[in-house]
Amino acid sequence: MIELSIEQRQQLTDYYLGLLTEAEAAEIQKLLAESGQARNFLQRIERALEPLKFLPEPQAPDCLLPMTLARVRSVAALESQPAAKRFTLTPQERASGLAGPRLLRFPELITIAASIALVVGLLVPAVRQWRQISLRQNCAQQQASIGLGMRNYATANNSKLPYIPEKVGKEWMQLGGVGPKQTDTSNLYILVKLGYAKPGVFICPAVPHSPEALQYSTGDRDDFPAESLVSYSYQNMFGLYRPSLDSPPGFAILADRNPLLMLGPHPSVATQFLRWTSPNHGSDRGQNVLRLDWSVNWSKTAQVGFKGDNIWQPADFADGQKQFLGQEVPANSEDSFLGP
Repeated sequence: MIELSIEQRQQLTDYYLGLLTEAEAAEIQKLLAESGQARNFLQRIERALEPLKFLPEPQAPDCLLPMTLARVRSVAALESQPAAKRFTLTPQERASGLAGPRLLRFPELITIAASIALVVGLLVPAVRQWRQISLRQNCAQQQASIGLGMRNYATANNSKLPYIPEKVGKEWMQLGGVGPKQTDTSNLYILVKLGYAKPGVFICPAVPHSPEALQYSTGDRDDFPAESLVSYSYQNMFGLYRPSLDSPPGFAILADRNPLLMLGPHPSVATQFLRWTSPNHGSDRGQNVLRLDWSVNWSKTAQVGFKGDNIWQPADFADGQKQFLGQEVPANSEDSFLGP
């Protein structure tokens, strides 16, 4: 086994922290797909930094600024009074060491107040951004792991990607109440059932979940026990056109959850802007997208199909249609439709 070089270890660390360019990240993803040692090294980094994901973001209290200004004003008023001279230490008092602590003067308090405001203004957004980047990178790593499972499965099954033939041609979504209640994720579950991927990698790390929910038996079922246990959208495999290892390498095969599945049949005007980016990453609008060259890229638009088409809907989706009926399928062999 070839040992990782110092440069490769540094690049793997930078990859985890989200510091690489897209081209550099693609090279590292290829390394991860080919080298078990690289994957183990990345897992050690993840385990070492795992506790940081659960630290609460530092939040400055709303009263911080008023309290600071009130303190500054009170000391300023104190220094303007003659009685404040009593707090000025004589040389004898300084030498004796018996005097109390010196009161901060007005210019010093102004400096401290400005420093506090600066630290709060810079640190809180920086920590929040770091966490978003970290979660985004963890999500990309999980999708790359799913991609590796897909490739291994396809290699053992005549280049065919996971799907259940018995369900082809059937509705892939059950509707009820005001919106979609259940989508078919059994095609992805094949990877779990046959041991090509672990259950935990199907939950985007940016989506809150309970670790206990991952402790379920995998051999006696044909699908995930709950919709919350899979937060990625896989290529719709219910029609005539199903991608395989022979499909174009740029074909988008998996991404963060399709937003159209979450908005219900009658999305309000206020939520229309949510239609084109996944809800998985919250305010960090966008989604990771896995392609058949096994690269994972972050995108802030849905127009990232093989020929620039919208990955959230079929190429022939009717104009103005804002809901799924559960019967839509890819329009052609080059149509990425990450729906179920």
